[in-house]
Amino acid sequence: VGTVVTGSLTGGTLRRGQQVTIAPAGFATRIRTIQQHGRDVAEGFPGSRVALNLPDVQPAARGDSATSAAVVRRGDGLTSAALARPTRRLIARMMRFARGGEEALPIGTSDAFKSGATLHFHHGTAACGARIRLIDQDALDSGGAALAMLTLKLPMLLFAGDRFVLRDGCGQATVAGGIVLEPHAAVRSKWR
Repeated sequence: VGTVVTGSLTGGTLRRGQQVTIAPAGFATRIRTIQQHGRDVAEGFPGSRVALNLPDVQPAARGDSATSAAVVRRGDGLTSAALARPTRRLIARMMRFARGGEEALPIGTSDAFKSGATLHFHHGTAACGARIRLIDQDALDSGGAALAMLTLKLPMLLFAGDRFVLRDGCGQATVAGGIVLEPHAAVRSKWR
């Protein structure tokens, strides 16, 4: 029958029979059927939850990190071929969460993190490690905001305006959030 993938449609319209690309792997497939809330529909619209039947695509086995042209993994994106440009380097506006009065910090965290810190980057259902390079400042204090270049360990499909969450190096505490400003950032010497 094919593999069924589910998710929130964040932009554009999907139609039965439409050719799409799975990113970051970059392989093409087509939509055999679309369902919304258990009913077959001809089209899916932005803001809706959809289940898509994709022929010739296999789900990745749990813990499988091997890359295969026809495997879809948790956190992969589905888009048109023209928009399928995964990235590993982006510019974002980050906001450090303020710590309330008596709240204790988790073990291994401090009230600020410095430029060069490695944190866990979460976007949708995808997650990977990320190195944070703050632009024009050395550290981001509790409650502060900054521009930063993030270098991801794995490629992800990101667009300007996408939101993300950063968790500490152990993945135990949420420390910051942000908005993607430039999903395909160029390296500049002062940001290294």
